[in-house]
Amino acid sequence: MNATKQSTMVFFALCFLGFFFQPHQAQASPFAETQHAPSLSLRVTTMTGFPDLVGGSISLKALHPFELEAGAAWIFLGYTAYAKAGISLPLFDARDAAGLGWSARASAMVGYRYLEGSLFSSARVQSFFGTGAIEFTYWFSRSVGFEVQLSGGGGYAMQLDDLTDTMFLPEGKLSVGLTF
Repeated sequence: MNATKQSTMVFFALCFLGFFFQPHQAQASPFAETQHAPSLSLRVTTMTGFPDLVGGSISLKALHPFELEAGAAWIFLGYTAYAKAGISLPLFDARDAAGLGWSARASAMVGYRYLEGSLFSSARVQSFFGTGAIEFTYWFSRSVGFEVQLSGGGGYAMQLDDLTDTMFLPEGKLSVGLTF
């Protein structure tokens, strides 16, 4: 990867993450201090993402405001696996005293993705990427909610046997799941 591509990628990643490190005030219900904070999410993606066609992920959110996520998916004639880390901040919490209702969070993450597949020949690709996401959760009990997450971003991908040949790899998906 040449120095210009690296500098551009680092610049945009820092600008994107800088937005989330600015002080933000989340709109909260009067009961927000007593509400359950999400600690774990299990999500699936089915035909609503790229490069993931069908996949699943697990997010550890117990380390507020930090979040860790890992996932795997089938792609066109292959598979992919990824791990990423970042921050997740509350946007609003409109749950009632019983803990029922809506909440929303935004996150910014960076990570590593491995892709392997074959169309005409075998390809092994790695990608370093950044994503941003917004997730809406409807809490149907104090500690369990239904979550919808929209995420997008991208990064630079390169063949494992030729690290000088890079290309931009966009990322985006709509996932649904449960959060605890």
